[in-house]
Amino acid sequence: MYISDDQFLIGYADDHSIYSSFKPGDVSSEFESIRGLSSTLENVKLWMQFNRLKMNDEKSEFIVFGSNRQLPKCNTDVLSIGDTPVRRTHSVKLLGVYLDETLNLKHHISMKARASALVMFNLKKIRKYLDKSTCLKIANAMIFSHMDYCNGLFINLPASTLHPLQRIQITRLKLFSADQNMIVPPQH
Repeated sequence: MYISDDQFLIGYADDHSIYSSFKPGDVSSEFESIRGLSSTLENVKLWMQFNRLKMNDEKSEFIVFGSNRQLPKCNTDVLSIGDTPVRRTHSVKLLGVYLDETLNLKHHISMKARASALVMFNLKKIRKYLDKSTCLKIANAMIFSHMDYCNGLFINLPASTLHPLQRIQITRLKLFSADQNMIVPPQH
């Protein structure tokens, strides 16, 4: 949804984001952008109150996206919604995807690898009670759902970034294959 020439709103159900841009290192551009965001957030909060809705100020957060060279030029660490301070964060979760400041997806991949590893850990504990077919179905449903969600974002990512997901796949193969002595291809 269009808000102004330098701001727009994207939302789904109760998850909304307001985007604005500024030139890194240009203090006045950054100040105007942050002031505009604060004003827009205050207007959204007033609209919600008028319509008997409540904005959860404590769950509100903001992030600045940029390159490793641009981010140190940004001075704002806090903006406000009325009297409530909103602290800058290094990562946000938007519709199930963790976005970090440099958009390198390392945090997202780390979180998905962690969730997959937890599923594998729990499956390993009950593996002896399941036949191979059932175990593979559970593993595919519960592990690959984490790994495949928004995997189109992984295109052109460096192998080092994708390594945690590859490690999960190899561990899954070793854990649930019939041949426990299988040869696994080398990791690059």
